[in-house]
Amino acid sequence: SSHSNSLHSLPKIWVEVAEKGFVDSEENLEDGEVCLISLKAFALRNNSEEPQFLCAGALVQRPHESNVCDAWMGDTFDENPNLQLQGALHLLDELLLFHLKRYNDDKSQEKENLNNPIASLQ
Repeated sequence: SSHSNSLHSLPKIWVEVAEKGFVDSEENLEDGEVCLISLKAFALRNNSEEPQFLCAGALVQRPHESNVCDAWMGDTFDENPNLQLQGALHLLDELLLFHLKRYNDDKSQEKENLNNPIASLQ
């Protein structure tokens, strides 16, 4: 059927952790900022064997504000903005999940420290 054929032609989109140094502390970050994670989104179209780089993003912690972060995004030049948007949405989802997990882990640790007076002294 035409519906099943259209499903097979959808590109596969995925997100990977960017290589070490992708967000360079000397060129990209201001004093005190910390890159917590940087990611890249790719697509593979059915008629291509080479993955297409769609966009990149990073979660950057602001100086002196442990839970305040900014999501940075940058795209590539592409003739298919809808595909880039799909990649960006996947990437932003991953950045948000990373931030929420990090925030919840911090809160869990604080709660454990409140329940354990010895741990709170460390």
